[in-house]
Amino acid sequence: MNLARAIVAFLLIVFCVCFHFILAIKFEIYERRPLWAIIIICAALIVIFRLFLKSKRFRKTLLLLNIISWLFVLSIAWWAEKLTSYETSIPQINSFDKAILSRSLVQIDGSEIEVSELIQESPFSLFLFYRGPW
Repeated sequence: MNLARAIVAFLLIVFCVCFHFILAIKFEIYERRPLWAIIIICAALIVIFRLFLKSKRFRKTLLLLNIISWLFVLSIAWWAEKLTSYETSIPQINSFDKAILSRSLVQIDGSEIEVSELIQESPFSLFLFYRGPW
């Protein structure tokens, strides 16, 4: 019975991780740190660890399952913290090409504005190139 509980707890960890990825990839429901999965995974790790400490039978199997579970959870936590954190960089005016800064753009109302003036006015500008009705 102890081995069955440990296997169910291990499968619960795998299920939570897979379900979180499915929510993020297929349904675009992405949480940086999903609280529901963290609670379930921690409870499963506690169950596996307590079963290892109390069990007399299947000691080697429970030890192996314990090690695999902890390594799996630590690797998923490392992946979530390190590999999915993206640094965003805001380009500085110095990095723009001088040819782009010297050009002028036509606004919706027909007036022209220099790109360099626009960037000096508001450095976080969004350029939307409207091609009109097709």
